[in-house]
Amino acid sequence: ILQTSGILSLTISSNGSTGDIANNLNCGTMPTNTWVHVALTRAGNTYRVFTQGQQRATFTTSTPIFWNSTMFNFFGVDRQGWSPFTGYYTGIRVKKGVALYT
Repeated sequence: ILQTSGILSLTISSNGSTGDIANNLNCGTMPTNTWVHVALTRAGNTYRVFTQGQQRATFTTSTPIFWNSTMFNFFGVDRQGWSPFTGYYTGIRVKKGVALYT
């Protein structure tokens, strides 16, 4: 979620309703009026957040991330619809089995 302060924050859940894995993890201030590449990677139990190729945050957990193909998974807004992202996406990719950035 890109907050109004320009901070990119990340919330990740194991159950679909709480931020028990990562709750508003600060991933740095994003520049305005420019494209930004954002990547979330996992290698083993270590997750890393990158912007523009630079690591901005890391956390470790063995708890599986909630992913349910019959429910909405949210990008750019929290589950309650707050803090909506007002920019543009050129693509969202989920890649299983290979950590492209480490």
